[in-house]
Amino acid sequence: MPIISIIGAGNMGGAIARGISENPPFQTMEVRLADPNADTLKKFAKLPAITCFTDNQEAVAGADYVILALKPAYIEGVVQEVQAQLAPSSLLVSIATSLSLERAKQILGADQKFARVMPNTPAQVGAGMAGIVGNDRLTTDDRNGLLAIFSSLGQARFVGEDLLNTVTALSGSGPALMYMILEAMADAAVLTGMARQDAYDFASQTMLGAAKMVQESQTHPGQLKDMVCTPAGTTIAEVQTAEALGLRSTIIESLLAGHDKAKELAGD
Repeated sequence: MPIISIIGAGNMGGAIARGISENPPFQTMEVRLADPNADTLKKFAKLPAITCFTDNQEAVAGADYVILALKPAYIEGVVQEVQAQLAPSSLLVSIATSLSLERAKQILGADQKFARVMPNTPAQVGAGMAGIVGNDRLTTDDRNGLLAIFSSLGQARFVGEDLLNTVTALSGSGPALMYMILEAMADAAVLTGMARQDAYDFASQTMLGAAKMVQESQTHPGQLKDMVCTPAGTTIAEVQTAEALGLRSTIIESLLAGHDKAKELAGD
């Protein structure tokens, strides 16, 4: 039986464990979840598809996939801790921005299979987006396995390592900007008299619907925007004001700041 071990039971590690264990293609696999904090593991211990560990080395032994769902500061220490337990066929996966393919090669050696993945928090509701980078030791089956695992949490695709900082800024950090925009839309509605929860419901469904229109229609966002803008109407008045206040430039500059920070953290 294939084994997937996840080290770190925080928001992302927990989401990955749940997403895999609840997805039919993976229900023949053993899912292990490790965290030094036994209290953190309690909410997963009752799930029959997940086996919990407080010992990282024990959790990793014999695993086919080892996913490090840790903060950047802990990655290298845990890699060194579990390295001896990795089989030659094991695929080690880091979801932190701080461990490049080259640095992983220095720590693990040239023969170890290694991948970097940048998922995002909407993976917790099955609507995530993940960018994947793998070293040259990955086989076709390895690549397909990674795509299947992270697609079970939403969508996933392979990118070049030079684009992983862009993925970090765009989809990794981008949800925070979406939440800020959504909150501002709701605040405006409350200011004009709408109840707070109604405002959140209208704003969130509007954002969800707009994103779904882009994905399903494959129509350029600018064209979709034009379709809403009737002559001398409310929408074009909103668009003109947003442009005058620099909404588009604000978003671009914010994402570029995230990209630059990701480069700094990765040591690029």
